[in-house]
Amino acid sequence: MKHYNIIEKYFKLFSNKDLDGLQDLFHKDVSLKDWDINVEGFNNTVQAFHNIFTSVEVIDVTIKDIYGANNKFTCVIEIDIDNLATLKVVDLIIVTDDGLIDSISAYKQ
Repeated sequence: MKHYNIIEKYFKLFSNKDLDGLQDLFHKDVSLKDWDINVEGFNNTVQAFHNIFTSVEVIDVTIKDIYGANNKFTCVIEIDIDNLATLKVVDLIIVTDDGLIDSISAYKQ
């Protein structure tokens, strides 16, 4: 599946709170939307991730399933936060033809 490795890399970098690595994956017009956040543009998205990472000690993603067609991926994940809570989340991620993340929409289950 084309760009599947980008999705796996994204979750690994997210789990490691690696903001520099994530920036390398983001398209200049990247957007992020979840139950608390709705930002557009590279700088705003990077700032949103920075805010997430500084608000928690530990964030660990377990990938349950990834479904993809063309450049669109549906990712069923569990996010362990500070070893205190586990969120069940579905991420919809769109990747550009050149392999950069264009948008991330996350929904709590």
